[in-house]
Amino acid sequence: MSEGETAHWARASAERLWTGKTSVKIEVQVRNTPFYVKGVAFGDVVRVRADRERRELVFEEFISESGHSAVRIIIEGDGVGGDRCKRFFVGNRCAAC
Repeated sequence: MSEGETAHWARASAERLWTGKTSVKIEVQVRNTPFYVKGVAFGDVVRVRADRERRELVFEEFISESGHSAVRIIIEGDGVGGDRCKRFFVGNRCAAC
């Protein structure tokens, strides 16, 4: 769905997202957390257009924000940094740890 600006570290130029219908035909609500695309979060509403060649909807423009944020923490390499991050998340009762 999205061809917005991707993060500088991403090895992707586009990202497919789950969406749900809204009351406006060409607008959809994002239903998952984007991993690569910047400036879009869960629940945001975006305008899309049909790409008939690819047979999918593609990002046209941002319409409204949901109030959610997408925070990415990139840990490069092993060692002290990774251990420090793991202690932080475990100490703060992160459900994914």
